[in-house]
Amino acid sequence: MGYFSLDQEGEWAVGIRSGLLTDQGLTLWGGAGIVAASQPTTELQETTHKMQSLLSIFQIKD
Repeated sequence: MGYFSLDQEGEWAVGIRSGLLTDQGLTLWGGAGIVAASQPTTELQETTHKMQSLLSIFQIKD
């Protein structure tokens, strides 16, 4: 996510938690920064924990 201006300025970042609310419903995405030393179980726990903030905003129980 980010921007690029006509002045050749810009800034970009990786969005690992986001959501989209439309007339059809709510879609949430969450991810993690996977590196060579990542452990799958730990990454899943971290991703689940980070998604709790988005879920709580919309009062969604997991």
